[in-house]
Amino acid sequence: MKKIPCSLVLCGVLTYGLATAQKLQAQIIPDATLPQSSIVNQETITGGTASGATLFHSFQTFSIPTGGVAQFLPNAGIQNIVTRVTGTERSQINGLLSIQGQANLFFLNPNGITFGQDARLDINGSFIASTADSWTFSNGGEFSARTPQAPPLLRMSTPIGLQFGTRPGSIINQARLALPPLRMLGFAGGDIRFDQGSYTSLGGNIFLMSAIAPGTVCIAPDLSLGESSLMSLGKIELSGTSAVNVGGLRGGAVQIRGGDVIVRDQARIFSDTVGAIDGRDIEIQAHQFRLQDRAVVRAFTVGTGTGGDITVQAKDTITLTGAGYEAFDRNYLKVPFDRTVQPNNLESAILAGTFGQGNAGNLTLEARQVRLENGAVLGNPTQGAGAGGDLTMRVAESIDVTSSGIGTTAIDRGKAGDLSIQTGSLRLNRTGVITAITLGDGDSGRITIHATDDVIVNGGVRDGFLPSYIATTTISDKGNAGNLEINARRIQIENGGTISTSSGSAVVDRIFVSSGTSGNLTLNASEEIRLDGIGLNRDSASLIATNTFGSANAGNIHLNTRRFVSLGQSFVVASTFASGQGGTITVNALDSINIVGQPSDSFGIGTYSGKSSFLTISQLPTATGAAGDVRLSTSQLSIQNNGRINVDSIGSGNAGTIQVNANVIRLENAGITATTNSGGKGNIDLRSQLILLRNGSQITTRADNSDGGNIDIKTGVLAAIPKENSDITANAKRQGGAINITAQGIFGFQQSRSLTSKSEITASSEIKGLDGTVTLTTFGTEPNVTAELPVTVMENSARIAQTCARFAKTSQFVMTERGGLEPSISEVVQSTPIWRDERDGKAIEHGSEQSAIVEATQWIRQSDGTIALVAAAPYPQTTIDCSAGESK
Repeated sequence: MKKIPCSLVLCGVLTYGLATAQKLQAQIIPDATLPQSSIVNQETITGGTASGATLFHSFQTFSIPTGGVAQFLPNAGIQNIVTRVTGTERSQINGLLSIQGQANLFFLNPNGITFGQDARLDINGSFIASTADSWTFSNGGEFSARTPQAPPLLRMSTPIGLQFGTRPGSIINQARLALPPLRMLGFAGGDIRFDQGSYTSLGGNIFLMSAIAPGTVCIAPDLSLGESSLMSLGKIELSGTSAVNVGGLRGGAVQIRGGDVIVRDQARIFSDTVGAIDGRDIEIQAHQFRLQDRAVVRAFTVGTGTGGDITVQAKDTITLTGAGYEAFDRNYLKVPFDRTVQPNNLESAILAGTFGQGNAGNLTLEARQVRLENGAVLGNPTQGAGAGGDLTMRVAESIDVTSSGIGTTAIDRGKAGDLSIQTGSLRLNRTGVITAITLGDGDSGRITIHATDDVIVNGGVRDGFLPSYIATTTISDKGNAGNLEINARRIQIENGGTISTSSGSAVVDRIFVSSGTSGNLTLNASEEIRLDGIGLNRDSASLIATNTFGSANAGNIHLNTRRFVSLGQSFVVASTFASGQGGTITVNALDSINIVGQPSDSFGIGTYSGKSSFLTISQLPTATGAAGDVRLSTSQLSIQNNGRINVDSIGSGNAGTIQVNANVIRLENAGITATTNSGGKGNIDLRSQLILLRNGSQITTRADNSDGGNIDIKTGVLAAIPKENSDITANAKRQGGAINITAQGIFGFQQSRSLTSKSEITASSEIKGLDGTVTLTTFGTEPNVTAELPVTVMENSARIAQTCARFAKTSQFVMTERGGLEPSISEVVQSTPIWRDERDGKAIEHGSEQSAIVEATQWIRQSDGTIALVAAAPYPQTTIDCSAGESK
């Protein structure tokens, strides 16, 4: 019978099917290095060598084409499948990688691994992929892809570590990978890149580890990363809307370790807790970490479980770059005043918060330098009954915040976390803000800053931009604002910058009333506190302030330093605009307090009850709370150019009292004033060795609708120039105040009932017969209005004793004015002591002869971050015993 040949169509189908099977089979080729080799049959993989509950497979090549399937079919009882690729080709996974059963899969290919856009996982266990050289085991054995001899498999079970070679391949994920809940995905290789790729596992875990040099990485029993001997780490990058989402009934753990770690292009790392189980942590360790382009790292809790912590550690720099000022203003700055804005809309941010009953986790950053710019945010938002976590920054050198924010926020019943910063220096620029705010019943957190060098708040105000500020604020009925404390070498507030605590707030023409108390504000600077109000926008002053807009009291201000300087449009102010009591201002400056105003306005230090000159809101309520006191202690107090020290009550509340204790008080076209409307007090108390008033200066109490305040002065010398119209007055519309002056000498003043163009002392009332009293008590010299002060100054060169030279470290130069006994300039100049080197004069041992120079073959990153070219990388000899968890 004649055979009929197959049709062209049928033959074509059979040929295509055979070719397809051959193609898949050709991409997964087992080798012959195991006692029982792997068997590949089209889409299934069987065989391999078992050791207890662990099954070993070894392949020459392993790739899955688009649409292809590779399914491991282990025998029952297998818990772990450990594989290796011993050939030279990269694994391209573009189809389905599957395991029948519940086994974990450990996949090793030193040449590199790519998960293409069509790659999928069908694995019920966990999955760890690596480009290391070998798996290591507790018995000291290895399952190596570089030296694939058959190991003693009968004694090997679950891998406990990875041994990396010199040039591990990269791992690239472009797929949407997913595992069942609570499973682990681990990538450990050279450079690791998520390029529009993602990983999802409800409550699962993930680690990403990049190494570019030999070393060992331990794998813990729960398959998380353990100890490591690696010194050179590679690049890890999440970009192009990549995502890692391990949120679930509990938030999963995220571990990322690399050299340069970059999260950008709206990439997401989420570990949210939605149930009753406490969330696990996000840990990022890098040489440099960058987050930019609307990317987010987040650990929220919306359930009853505690949210996980977020920790970012960088040996060098952490940089967060936002998407611009507009988004920052909309999603962050306006949150306290627009309750429709949700903190979870924040972008270019690292956030640890709570939106439920569970407490939020903590957020910690540790680095050499930290930079936030162009709208980036670090935050711990609290919007629920749960308490917020703490935000902690430990930065060795510097923190720079430009048009960005660092803050904790309480929006509901939960208390906000505390904010703590330890750094070398801190600088805020152009709406750089650090805040702790409560909008609900919970208290805001504290802000504590410790800087070994400078803290600079540079407002850089432009039209439409808020100034830079550090603030704790309450805008609620019950929540209290936290205290604010800064410790530094120098603290500088310039160009409209602000450091403040507040109960309530006023923005544009809106007033936000609060019943919560304002926090206390304390600044400690070992050298100087400086305010400079000469900024880009002269309508915005540089401020240190505490305020209350409600029934609660404002906080107190404590400034402790060696030198305090206030220049131009600058205020230190404690105010009440309602029934709450204003705060007290205390300035302790060891050397000097120097206040320099400007001709058009009065600036300086003051407490207020009611509308004040630094706030221009037109719809302020009538203040009934008392203004606080001003207390200054220093060696030299100088107030110039319309500068002022004020206590002022415009409403019915009492004005405060000004108390000054200084060796020298000098006023030059300036004033110390206490003003009250219908309230009482408004007193001035000065203690000094010398008080000098020049060019129309004033020491004044004034009462408009009440009795005048009192002035009490105790000094060695009180002096003015008669023609310069400097006055000491205690005037009122009702009963005039009392002026009591006790001095060794009073010069340049005349006493009268009404003011003239001369320098005078007067206590008067607009009602006849109600003038105040003036009591002058002198010891030695009678008050003399005609005595002129000497103006010739002795040359300093004639006042210096050469005997101080040899003791320069302990000597002092003391200004004694006229009458002091000083060594003559003609005295014998003392010689400088002869210096003698008493060090051991042993011969210096010279090093051995240098070896010959050889050609560099590779580069390494050294511990200080620099790059070095080397012939053979000097990798450390430290080894890790993964079975014991200890370094040898």
